Amino acid sequence: MQALMMFLVFVLGYLTCRVAHYLLAGRQVTAMLGIGHLYSLYLLTRALESYEHSRQLFLKDLKKGDMSQENVSIYERHLEEEIERFKTKSIHSLLGSQPEMFHHMAPYKDWKSGMLFLEENKGLITTGYLNPEVSDDD
Repeated sequence: MQALMMFLVFVLGYLTCRVAHYLLAGRQVTAMLGIGHLYSLYLLTRALESYEHSRQLFLKDLKKGDMSQENVSIYERHLEEEIERFKTKSIHSLLGSQPEMFHHMAPYKDWKSGMLFLEENKGLITTGYLNPEVSDDD
């Protein structure tokens, strides 16, 4: 009887350890996904900053040249549309690159909510800690 009791204690201890390990691993995966999303958004904003700088130089060159104001405004409108397409496609690409079962874990659904997520967790870039109070309700 005592041997059976020792066996059951061992099995239950082993199962408890495995469940705790599984839960810890799940928590780490969730944190890694959040950090991955955050760094991806950060890199996209850096790319957008470079694009905006190039856009300003291009428009400056157009205005210096013999281009009419109407043509310059057309270029400006096309460049704005290009930026909006970049924002939309980049968010769809980020969300589409992860498996279906992780879609509910994405802290953003569009560019605006992605930038809010980035702003709320900007300390991660320097400190390495993700803000745990961020939720989908914000």
